[in-house]
Amino acid sequence: MRKRMLALLVITISAIGLAAMRGQNQRPAAPSKKEDATPVREITEKQRQHSKLYDKNLRSRKRLSDSPRDIELKITTPWVEAADECSSNSTEAFLQTATCDAQAIVIGLVKNKTSMLTEDGRFVFTDYEVQIDELIKDNPGAPIQPGSVLIVTRPGGAVALDGKTFRVTDESFKPMELNGRYLLLLRFIPTTGAYQAVNSHASFELKNNQVNRLTKQPLPYVFGYEENAAAFVAQVHYAADKCRDGKVGGAK
Repeated sequence: MRKRMLALLVITISAIGLAAMRGQNQRPAAPSKKEDATPVREITEKQRQHSKLYDKNLRSRKRLSDSPRDIELKITTPWVEAADECSSNSTEAFLQTATCDAQAIVIGLVKNKTSMLTEDGRFVFTDYEVQIDELIKDNPGAPIQPGSVLIVTRPGGAVALDGKTFRVTDESFKPMELNGRYLLLLRFIPTTGAYQAVNSHASFELKNNQVNRLTKQPLPYVFGYEENAAAFVAQVHYAADKCRDGKVGGAK
């Protein structure tokens, strides 16, 4: 009888231990780290030109800088509007159009980023320094050298001013992370020599042979490259080559 009670006690203790381990495994994941806020400084002339890209003249919107407290603002409709955002019926068809629309297509690493308030204080944008790792399509009007650094401006970001933090997220243009590797289809900004995305569907994170679209905008088709970054990069090369040759058609 004594041995039986001892065996039951051992089983009970083991069950409690397993339950505790399951509880540890089922804890919710820690929230993702918020991007660091950039202290607001005097805006440069180049940044002033980029600020104009995000000025929608919405005088009814309050200035973020007038807020007495921190602000977190999410934009669900693209702040930067572009014609024909995505009317294609496949990734290949989209790339046929987008690679021709793009003035440059690059793969690069984000080495630095600076967020700023627009001049009117109503919005936040970020200028990213992207070091070029691979050049898929060059800009003949402003040739790009491999290893050089491009400035890519995108809506959204986080700034710190007078002890307050203002975070703006444009869900159509998700932020890029420091040291992240990205494939970008870009449009040239002649006034500053910088670039911006062709549209909200034209930016992709490449990580562990996976492709992550930097937008929450829905597609009218299934994006079939999430688990095969190498195949996606090859498809972009193919489409860009066909664009240069004046031909159409996806890779077979």
